[in-house]
Amino acid sequence: QLKPIHADWTIEEDRVMLATMAALGPQHVLDFHGVMTVSAMLGHTKNIKQILARINQSLLNPSLDHSQWNKDDQRRLTLCMKAYKNDPSPTLKANLYHFPNRNPTMVSAKWNRSLNPDINSCAGFTEAEDELVRRTILERREKKKTQAIEPIRWTQYAREYFPNRSVYQVKTRWLDMAEPGDLMETYEKAALSTRLKKDQDILSAEDFVVQTVPMNIDTNMNMDVDVHVGGTHGGGGSGGKKNGSSNHHGDNSDSTSDVNGDTRTKKKQKKQKL
Repeated sequence: QLKPIHADWTIEEDRVMLATMAALGPQHVLDFHGVMTVSAMLGHTKNIKQILARINQSLLNPSLDHSQWNKDDQRRLTLCMKAYKNDPSPTLKANLYHFPNRNPTMVSAKWNRSLNPDINSCAGFTEAEDELVRRTILERREKKKTQAIEPIRWTQYAREYFPNRSVYQVKTRWLDMAEPGDLMETYEKAALSTRLKKDQDILSAEDFVVQTVPMNIDTNMNMDVDVHVGGTHGGGGSGGKKNGSSNHHGDNSDSTSDVNGDTRTKKKQKKQKL
């Protein structure tokens, strides 16, 4: 049975997605065939929108520009939002025509966090707002204990309760005021996101390397050749055969034992003569 299409991403799903991206190449992941290949490798538990969002939000697409916004870009984005204010999705339209190398999430976040004049981005939260955040989120946590409800969607939550605040502001305020026990889910997701961005414990170098299996060499092959080690330097004596040198390397432990034994015998004989 397939998992719900809205289920959160697991570490294993991230690993499969990244490994598939490495095999396809980033330039092929953004087309329909590439996304469907990733979906098939995930067992079709994620749709196209979720896969594209995961790839972009985890900073894995090398064709996207993640640098800071300069003044010209900010001015251009402000003019775009004025020009497309009657469009159902003005940030998406601005992203498509004016910021093609920017992640749509980054364009929307930049506008809503620092440029949108309708959002109160400077004033601190009032006591009434703090109480509303605490009460609504804790009520949802209590309801989740007895009912199967989806995880909190901060975009929907902010739009419903704080239309004059950005999603980032509302979520950050909750993180600042919540008790440690209430933040377990948030901390776990943040840790997973950090591991993904830093490429820790998600993929290793072996996932991108085609390894060859070495031949299984029989070390006992031709070991019936008698090796005699003689002389003060441990070289092959008169009794050694022509290929004795190769057998010395093939069975290092036995030949070393012979050399040590021969050396100890000579030292003992020399001591007795003295």
